[in-house]
Amino acid sequence: MKIYLLKPVLLLLLVLIVFMSHTSFAITVKQSVKNEQLNIKMTDINYPKSILDKELNSGLPNNISLHLSASVQGEKVFIFTLNHQITYDLWDEIYIIKTSTSEKSSHLEVIKTASELREFISNIGMLSSNALKQLEPNVTYEINAQILVNPVNSKRIEKIQNWIATSQGYTYNSNESQHNRAPLSNESRALKVGKIDNISNNSSENLNAARPRFQKLFDQILEQYMSSDEVPALWRSKIIKNDINIQNLLDEK
Repeated sequence: MKIYLLKPVLLLLLVLIVFMSHTSFAITVKQSVKNEQLNIKMTDINYPKSILDKELNSGLPNNISLHLSASVQGEKVFIFTLNHQITYDLWDEIYIIKTSTSEKSSHLEVIKTASELREFISNIGMLSSNALKQLEPNVTYEINAQILVNPVNSKRIEKIQNWIATSQGYTYNSNESQHNRAPLSNESRALKVGKIDNISNNSSENLNAARPRFQKLFDQILEQYMSSDEVPALWRSKIIKNDINIQNLLDEK
């Protein structure tokens, strides 16, 4: 009898554990004006454990980006981006960080421990003098901000789609430059120069039959990334929304 009573309790505990593991804690936003610069800082960023423990220690470059905009009546009037490219040096066991923003050139810094790195990437924000020049002091703006891990440029996605469309065959276009031309598979390259003349009709039919299925599969994977208002990324925070009034911040100083 006790065993039957215990099962629902264990099930409830399991559900709670799973729920807590997938819960995103709210990111805290702090705003201030200092030294004629607008400072908007995001703290308490809850990255997935897989990114903290695996991706950032892989030895490969990883990008953590902030995309921020200020809007009034739905129209964007100011845009700011920041990117931390983080590479773990497997030999020296240090993290090399290349930081760049939409307002200034990049700079390098070194972080020695994983705990220091986690503290660093958990506090990301904007420090901008241009914001104070472009935003009216007595207007209340809506701030939209989002943290992205390994974002992908939409143009690169389009190039991938182009490669998918041409990977099963090649149509020559004399107006297309060699730089922009999609890469050829070995079979396609050989067909173009006429070096293969022994492919059977059945093989050609199989290629033509496989192509729609191949393209459809990748279309399903990529279509979610082609939205004009969303950048594809390995991980993204929820969009952080906040109101800002420059004059109110100046009065608080």
